Amino acid sequence: MSLRFQPSVPGMRARITGMGGSFHATVAEDGTVDWDAPVSGRFELKVADISLGNRFLTGGAKLFLDPKRYESISGELLGIEPDGVTGFKTMVRISIKDLDVTVAANGVFDVRAHDDITVHGRTISDPKDFGVIMPPFLNFLVHVKWKIELGLTSEA
Repeated sequence: MSLRFQPSVPGMRARITGMGGSFHATVAEDGTVDWDAPVSGRFELKVADISLGNRFLTGGAKLFLDPKRYESISGELLGIEPDGVTGFKTMVRISIKDLDVTVAANGVFDVRAHDDITVHGRTISDPKDFGVIMPPFLNFLVHVKWKIELGLTSEA
């Protein structure tokens, strides 16, 4: 998963590892998602490292996101709706420590074969919503671009 900051500042980055979860959708034989069936998703991830380009911003972010201070970040996709033939729109509720934040996201199903499905998506959020202390004159948005390879299971 990659994080991009806007406006762009050299050296700002975050590395996320250990993502797992489940995504439930019914996929037809032709590779399209059946939007008449329920679609849902949940995830959990850990932040391995975070650097925001200078020691003051990094220190502020690590007060909130330091992996030594919490176990993980979890999330749930809410109200997934189709957007075009292969796209979808959703709200994502993200839980970190005692904080729940809901952000908008959109994505696209890339079905190359019935058992080879990738979901690409993008979420944009304001770090202040997560309690990250920023100087009042800075307005940052975090663009999270994600790509998830899905494994198929069959319902009995």
